[in-house]
Amino acid sequence: MKSTRRLILIGLAGILLAGAALWYRSKANASKAAQLARMVADPRFKKMDAEVARRKAAVAADPHSVEAKWNLARIYQDLGVIDLAAVQLRDIVAMSPQDEAATIALANAELALVHPDAAKLLLTQATSKWPKNPEGWQGLAVIAYSEQHYEDAVRLMRRAVSLRPNEPNYRYILANSLQAYAQQFPTSDTYAPILALARHEYEKILPSWPDKADIHVRLASVCTSLTDYKSGVEHYAEAVKLLPGRPDIAAELAAGYISLGKYDLAKTAIDEAILRGTDYATLYDLRGQILMRATDQASTIKAAEAYQKAITLNPKVPRYYERLGTLQSRLGKYPQARVTLERAVEMDPERAAPYQQLAAVYTRLGDSKMASRAARLAQRMVFNEQQLKQIEQLSASDPQDMNLHLVLADRYRDLGMTSSAIAKYRLILKYEPGNKRAQEGLAAIAKSTVARSGAK
Repeated sequence: MKSTRRLILIGLAGILLAGAALWYRSKANASKAAQLARMVADPRFKKMDAEVARRKAAVAADPHSVEAKWNLARIYQDLGVIDLAAVQLRDIVAMSPQDEAATIALANAELALVHPDAAKLLLTQATSKWPKNPEGWQGLAVIAYSEQHYEDAVRLMRRAVSLRPNEPNYRYILANSLQAYAQQFPTSDTYAPILALARHEYEKILPSWPDKADIHVRLASVCTSLTDYKSGVEHYAEAVKLLPGRPDIAAELAAGYISLGKYDLAKTAIDEAILRGTDYATLYDLRGQILMRATDQASTIKAAEAYQKAITLNPKVPRYYERLGTLQSRLGKYPQARVTLERAVEMDPERAAPYQQLAAVYTRLGDSKMASRAARLAQRMVFNEQQLKQIEQLSASDPQDMNLHLVLADRYRDLGMTSSAIAKYRLILKYEPGNKRAQEGLAAIAKSTVARSGAK
């Protein structure tokens, strides 16, 4: 019995009890009398209900018995009634503070109940008392990941993997954390060594992983960020075979073909996905990109129609307006192009391309003053983009230099790249908790967020 206590989740014996678990869970959630009546009449429910009642009676007969509380907690865990399991686990931890399995199990229950502070406290205690138990490090990594502290998640998961190197779930979480850390920044290719590590972890677990489509999608994303478009396409193609109803994966496959210059294959992937009956803005964006390569009027009209459809499906993507405005300009529809491109600038004022297009449109409309202003702004945006790339490369080349991280974080904030700025400021504060500039940067972001919310 002592060894079984160390298990966090105990599977119920036999198909009968496994099926009964679903019925018991339904009982807890049912709101209609008819459903409850049908469920209670089922013999599987009666067996499960009797087993729960027996274990509850054992706890009532000896409320100080750790073994009885464990037995009741286990069946609640197997039934998915986590809140009731947590009640028993809290009692066990209170009675036996050195019970390693109970501490970890309670922490997992608190996580499932969305009590991250309670879970973090328990897991911190667990890693201090039992540093060789990988479950504690894994739990802390999951919390760090959920808080978008990806570098901390990587560090904690590496500790867990070192203790249990053959556990594929640990390597999956490590790979996720590495990928999320690198891809949180606008130019994730700057963090190629980190992405390469994520790729290695995914490739290691792919053969034995039950949900292969998920790994193929993640590997494809990593390979694409590493500009290995060929491998990216291969993984997306495998994922499409496994998940043909996912238009987002089909869109990524088409984008990969476009990156490789295989436009016919991209068009086929797009057409097949649309024929499956899913309206997905990105597919129409990609169709428009392919049609934009041609210069004849018929293709330009079809491309404009594709972007109008994309905007209808998702009106919050500034590049759709930028490309539609460019197409309207090609068709000589300058007043419409002006309105569309000005909308693109309004939505994303830091991109150079719409200013460049607007300069040409204003010139066609005879507004030389606005054309000159748009050209100057385009030059400024090009400079901003080049400067940001240089700062990112410097920061990645010397990750221990907090001054470079500060310059990059400030630049992200100035350019409205809020999530990237927050990630950098948090990274700085991890190594320099008293860094005033980073604290002020986070405070400024929080203040502007509140102000925008109030304006709405």
